[in-house]
Amino acid sequence: MRNRSEGWKHAKVSGHRNEVLIAEKIMNDLDFSNQLKTILKKDFVIRKVEADGLKNKKVIDVFGTKTTQKTDLKIFWENNSFTNISIKKSKSGQVFLISFENFIKGFELQFNSKIPSDVKRALSLFINGAKDIEDILSNEEYQKSDNKIVKYEKRKKRLTWETLKKYDHELTEALLFWLKKNVRDLILFCFQRGLVMQESNWAEYLWYYNTINENNNNITLKIEKIAEELSSIKYQKNIIPGDRTGGTTIQLPFGFLQWHQKKLQFHQKMDLIIEGFNLNK
Repeated sequence: MRNRSEGWKHAKVSGHRNEVLIAEKIMNDLDFSNQLKTILKKDFVIRKVEADGLKNKKVIDVFGTKTTQKTDLKIFWENNSFTNISIKKSKSGQVFLISFENFIKGFELQFNSKIPSDVKRALSLFINGAKDIEDILSNEEYQKSDNKIVKYEKRKKRLTWETLKKYDHELTEALLFWLKKNVRDLILFCFQRGLVMQESNWAEYLWYYNTINENNNNITLKIEKIAEELSSIKYQKNIIPGDRTGGTTIQLPFGFLQWHQKKLQFHQKMDLIIEGFNLNK
């Protein structure tokens, strides 16, 4: 049985191994590559395929430094064009892990927007960054009757949703409103761009494919289309706080947001994405 740290390491290594195996399969299996070309609507000869593998290639980010790109696989065509693909080996799991500060600054730079101060405040209390968090946690007025939740909040130095709502109901409303109005860009941030500056390094497709286990999926979706489908008013209604342990997560049309080591951890769920995505379009 692996502990959490060992589990993350194994998932990372096996994920990269999966990318390399897929690249080899594209180059060596004609039927497989022809099926992929049909899905991608390409009628060119594949010149080569590059998998990030274990190299973890870094590219320029919106801050002018270096970051890991969302693209796991790059297919080069005979006409000198290329297709960038993000590969998910598992039906669910982490899609983006980012610090509070980088989320705020990165999102604003990536989408040329300004996140309202009340939304920043809500996230700083729910995730990390609020300088007065300990004062709030020690105030009995905002403490839950469930002692387990109180201990959890003090240990993690964050507010669960119910405590945040008790502290300032308007902050919770502001955060949900912002998420609903910006869910399209949030999907692009998590799946397509991350902090990567150059569009040539953004992922164009999300590909669920597992070459390591027999129980695999083979589903390829255009990320721009996912963002379009899941940002409709119908799916905005799915953006709600989680109901466990006082509300430690926020449910999203593509998965959920939770706290992880003082960072925002976005999870993806293939079943949710497919449910909101019309494969016939």
